[in-house]
Amino acid sequence: MRKKIGVIIQRFGEEIIGGSEFYALNLLRKLSDKHDITVYTSTAVDYLSWKNEYPEGESKIGNINIKRFSVKKQRDIDEFNSYSNIFFKEDNHTLKEEKEWIIRQGPFVPELVEAVKIEQDDYDFFFLFTYLYYPVVFSIPVIKKPKILIPTTHDESPLYMKIMEKTFYTPEVILSLTEQELALIDKKFPRKKNQLRTLIGGIGIEPPDNINETEFIKRTKPILPYIIYIGRIDEGKGVNFLIDNFLEYSSSNYCQLLLGGKKNMDIPSDFRIKYLGYLSEEEKWQSLKGASLYVHPSMYESLSISMLEAMAVGTPVLVNGNSPVMKDHIDKSKGGLYYYNKDEFMESIDFLLKNSDIRYKMGENGKFYVKNNYSWKSLMEKIERVLDNF
Repeated sequence: MRKKIGVIIQRFGEEIIGGSEFYALNLLRKLSDKHDITVYTSTAVDYLSWKNEYPEGESKIGNINIKRFSVKKQRDIDEFNSYSNIFFKEDNHTLKEEKEWIIRQGPFVPELVEAVKIEQDDYDFFFLFTYLYYPVVFSIPVIKKPKILIPTTHDESPLYMKIMEKTFYTPEVILSLTEQELALIDKKFPRKKNQLRTLIGGIGIEPPDNINETEFIKRTKPILPYIIYIGRIDEGKGVNFLIDNFLEYSSSNYCQLLLGGKKNMDIPSDFRIKYLGYLSEEEKWQSLKGASLYVHPSMYESLSISMLEAMAVGTPVLVNGNSPVMKDHIDKSKGGLYYYNKDEFMESIDFLLKNSDIRYKMGENGKFYVKNNYSWKSLMEKIERVLDNF
């Protein structure tokens, strides 16, 4: 049965690469084939500043209707990080103090919350993406319609604020992307019988049938072999660790590091590092398939779509073992290795780049794992079973 679904998310658009926003866009595209979707979001593209870049008002992406609201307070990320460091050194904050942190976290879009409050009767229920930001935290208390939260939870300081009890306990349904995320939620917020919590398993990963990586290599002329990272290029993702230690490794080993995605930090001017900028879908798949190794240095991942995309085309992966989600992908797939420190990082790169037979075997393992666990068909069947409750 066709449903009318309202969606709340901090930012939304085809220009936004990676993270919960990329996940939401792809999931909603699939859902919009069968349901009427309206997304309430901000006009921001950049999550660091929340600068207003999209036009305010209504627009569309395919079948998805979008209502954008301007951000009323821009964010200085250095100032906010300093404020947060001091804030989380103390316990027992008042609700007012926690709300102030959420407002500063942003994006501060009070008109979005007011619109949702007024217009909610137009929808059968709401999807809410990512527990961490103002639009979701402040919308949940005003929505009387059924709510489905996809929180993309990490074990991080904001999760332990008292205000998050309402965020996690008020929705009728919580959908988690991984077993580790579901276990974390259950530990922090013990289950109550009137709430459904279930594992939906993330996203469908379906690479094109024919990927011409030779075309990418001819066009960009990387040093071979190359390793690659695609995602947000900032210190919060551990890219500073990746760059520093790759440069040390490559001082005595001939190879190159390719970085694709939005740049939120300085990248050293060095021939051993090539910044690719924004990649089209075709370029993304070509660059992943042409790589000898995909590296993901982040400690905080709720799913890691780019890691799964690399595995889907047979590229082995090296990930930060401090991320329970990515470590679990490796343990289950045997599609790569993980490291815990600098020495293990260096040893793992060296081992994988110098052992092509092992790289090939890991690549095949990864392809099998993704094909059998991350298809759109199985994911959408799980989603539709949940929607049948409303």
